Amino acid sequence: MDPLTIIASAIAVGQAGDRLTGLLLKAKRLLEAPDEVDGLVNEIADLKLVLSSLRSTVSDIRRCSDSDSPNSLSKLVEACGSIVLNLEELVAYSFSAPSGKVDRVSWARKKNRVEKLRLRLRELKSALAVHLASINS
Repeated sequence: MDPLTIIASAIAVGQAGDRLTGLLLKAKRLLEAPDEVDGLVNEIADLKLVLSSLRSTVSDIRRCSDSDSPNSLSKLVEACGSIVLNLEELVAYSFSAPSGKVDRVSWARKKNRVEKLRLRLRELKSALAVHLASINS
């Protein structure tokens, strides 16, 4: 996989993270769910730091002796993107009640799914950070 394609994917994931963060901050006020929201906002912020590091190491990715490294990075970034989009859908759905109000029942039902996705995002973010550290060393 071309390193620039990986960087483009990382930028897209970062933008999705920004959208999700905006929704989460709105959710924090309306859903009275500060702990869940704070945890997700922190994970997204940490992910964005790792993605920023990825963007700054594009030249190192090209020189990496491990030929599978770009493919591994691409898969990790894509998996992070998929989770961020799933989280965005779950949070946005809580705001799509027909009355235009927040659907707190919907949010309550999705809390376990959101937490599982948050933990999976943390695992992927850690794996991405480790992979980047190996490239930079």
